Amino acid sequence: MKKKSFFWSMMTTMMVVMLSVGITACEPDSDSSIDIVGTWSGKSDEDQITVTFYNNGSGSYIARYYETTGRETETGSFTYIGNVV
Repeated sequence: MKKKSFFWSMMTTMMVVMLSVGITACEPDSDSSIDIVGTWSGKSDEDQITVTFYNNGSGSYIARYYETTGRETETGSFTYIGNVV
């Protein structure tokens, strides 16, 4: 239960930060895309998540956390829709 809670809380936090950066741009652009391509990471105590966005609309993540049985790692991939700079 802890790993899903950590993963979703980190993903939600990262998405809020990315959207906040895009909404509070300094000057208006003719292109309204948000540049999220790159590697983003976050850490909470012993838990860590790293998310990578590629410029082809795909991405991957690695979540590392402690469970009662020891250190756990979860990996995965995803696709996203949007303008990529």
